[in-house]
Amino acid sequence: SYWGKRIRSCFTAPEGFLVTEKDYSQGELKVVACMADEQNMLNAYRQGLDLHVATAAMVNHMTYEDLLGMKATAYEEYDFIRGKGKAGNFGLLYGMSAAGFQAYAATVYGVHMTLAEAEDFRTAFLYDAYPALPRYHEVYKEMARTRGYIVSPLGRKRHLPLARSRNQEARAGAERQAINSGVQSTLSDMLCWAMAISHEKGHTRHAPCFGAIHDATYNYVPEDDWEKWVKRDLEIMENLPFEQVGWKPQLRFSADAKIGTSMGELSDCVFS
Repeated sequence: SYWGKRIRSCFTAPEGFLVTEKDYSQGELKVVACMADEQNMLNAYRQGLDLHVATAAMVNHMTYEDLLGMKATAYEEYDFIRGKGKAGNFGLLYGMSAAGFQAYAATVYGVHMTLAEAEDFRTAFLYDAYPALPRYHEVYKEMARTRGYIVSPLGRKRHLPLARSRNQEARAGAERQAINSGVQSTLSDMLCWAMAISHEKGHTRHAPCFGAIHDATYNYVPEDDWEKWVKRDLEIMENLPFEQVGWKPQLRFSADAKIGTSMGELSDCVFS
């Protein structure tokens, strides 16, 4: 947002340094794909497809190639349809209601739908395109109800005693947390893990980490040697030793980096 960028611009690099931001490429979606063992999502990522296009194509009963082809011949229509796919991927991932999805798509992505269209999209998304997601939702809600907590793939527990509440509203809130907290914590734990390994290797003596926001970490890197340190940290992020905690994710988690003079002025890293 306007104010978000202005506030971030207050965090500037010291003299002789640049600011770098690193995060996982579509990390949230990939974690869900692995946790749910959702084969359509996993196959799309394995083939290197744009998941937003893949989702939009499946929901609109089109082939991936036909929708992608519209990019050159009917860009505005392509952009609208892909926007619905992106809104669906992030809005319906955790089982959002049709009304909630309608509002979310309009507010966040500028994609306006009638309630009936939102209901149709939701049904196609959860039961035609990605049928393993509803099963994943139920598994984690049941885990919270029976245990009083859920466990993420990396072993973090989120205690949710209200999942057993007799109050329907309180119970529903805890069930929503049961579905998404394992994903959110896994992604943030992966970043913390990568930051810790980077520190152990001595990288932070040269490229100190000064913060993290959800699924992104921020470092100061030497202006005349930034590429070396960014590449080293991306290598750590993409090769975490998951075997140490007994998790075997079905996908590789690729990472991206941006660089600039402040947190508010960042552009994609272009390596030589």
